Amino acid sequence: MDKVLLDVFVEHHNRGDQGQNGWKPHVYTAAIKAIRDKCGLHVTKEKICSRMKTFEKHYSTISKILS
Repeated sequence: MDKVLLDVFVEHHNRGDQGQNGWKPHVYTAAIKAIRDKCGLHVTKEKICSRMKTFEKHYSTISKILS
């Protein structure tokens, strides 16, 4: 699920679909659809937001270790 979610966000980031206060609404819809199609899971926007917060924590920790 994480790989699918990250792939969707990378794709939309490269298109410029990230707004000033976060992702545009259609990005969440695309993420939900991709996870449903590829993983067979039913997730909500809240679940995706929660997972993104976890990614940010991991990124912060890894950045500190590498620097």
